[in-house]
Amino acid sequence: TEGTTFVDDNINPNLTITPVTASDAFATADDYPAVVSMFQQRLLFGASGSEPETVLGSRIGAFENFTRSRIIQGTDRLEVVLTGPVLNTIRAFLPLRELLVFTAASEFSVIGPNGGLPADNPVQTQFGFSGCTSAVDPLVIEDTALFVDRSGRNVRDLRYAFEQDGYSGNDLTIFSSHYFEGRQIVAWDYAKDPFSIVWTALDDGTLLSLTYKREHQVWAWTEHDLGGDVEDIVVVPESGIDRVYFIVKRTINGQEKRYVERLRSRDFTVAEDAYFVDCGLTYDGAAATTISGLDHLEGEAVTALADGSVVQGLTVSSGQVTLPLAASKVHVGLPFVAEFQTLPPAIDLRDLGSSRGRKHKISKMRAQVEKTRGVKVAGENRKFAEIVQTGRDLAEPISLETGMIDATLYADWNNEGGAWFRQDYPLPMTILGLSPELTIGRPD
Repeated sequence: TEGTTFVDDNINPNLTITPVTASDAFATADDYPAVVSMFQQRLLFGASGSEPETVLGSRIGAFENFTRSRIIQGTDRLEVVLTGPVLNTIRAFLPLRELLVFTAASEFSVIGPNGGLPADNPVQTQFGFSGCTSAVDPLVIEDTALFVDRSGRNVRDLRYAFEQDGYSGNDLTIFSSHYFEGRQIVAWDYAKDPFSIVWTALDDGTLLSLTYKREHQVWAWTEHDLGGDVEDIVVVPESGIDRVYFIVKRTINGQEKRYVERLRSRDFTVAEDAYFVDCGLTYDGAAATTISGLDHLEGEAVTALADGSVVQGLTVSSGQVTLPLAASKVHVGLPFVAEFQTLPPAIDLRDLGSSRGRKHKISKMRAQVEKTRGVKVAGENRKFAEIVQTGRDLAEPISLETGMIDATLYADWNNEGGAWFRQDYPLPMTILGLSPELTIGRPD
């Protein structure tokens, strides 16, 4: 001050405002946290060795300040001990409508009475008892959380429900538990655009995808065989879409190698641009018969799509392959087979009861397709017949089909009534709908 006088106006002191005390939150190595996040302008830590159940947050707007007043103020350092019948070691934080805290035994929300998170009145609510694995962090999809429970193989979602004023969700692996038998999830990430898919790696190298559209009540798992073991996954936004990167361990020419591989976009309109090979490269230039730069696939049998025409039976030698005809756009890589089977039909036959348990025969299958070519169809006998597609100009590649196509099957009577679809060429196959010509026999 510049002056030496003080005027006492009989102002009553506010005894709740007290000096702060120095922080000892990280005094020893046993106090170091294992989980970190941010929520409502606080830097949050949890899962320290000495206090595994404690949520520790910085002062509001001061991420490096962990001091507290002698009489706690709302903006002071936050400390919340998650209490319950068992030890709730913190596994992950997830900031949504409230701060969601996933522990080894339960799921909690932490929030203040008015939607904030004050240090002097935090409220914790336990709303689940599934527990969370420490292997992977939960994901956020729109306003929904996805997490892997403590078993390491069951995926659940959580979403705030106004009708019950709390969080509820579903077991998303209930219909696909066979994919996870004897396996655990070790890595995953979410690609929102363009198809809303959660890409998931298991501990044995298996790659799964979860198509998740909660607003339409749609979720479905698919297994992908890349010809190697997927060890890690990351999604990076690039050019307006989410690009998916994998770390893939492969055995190439008798040697174990690891590659960073990126999932190619399905944004194409003509067959020449369709890319459906694994671990491959694209040549785009003057017409040529020798395609080089394939040292990473030395000694491997590969397939190619050359100007929209399929070329099979190639082997990489000295880092290159030789095409039978010159081509200007060539995709070369490891071949793979895309295949799916329809579920047995469940048809109400009115007075005769259900079709389940009766003999079935499919003689023809009509499929609604989009940008598709080279599809093979079979009944339960697995005798595949290729759907014949021809081009208008024999000098041009066969165009991709969009619309309804018919396939005649090698019909036989069986108890399932399903059909198989296969694509073993480096070409696209998108099935939008199916209409079988089905004959149902009388009960045995």
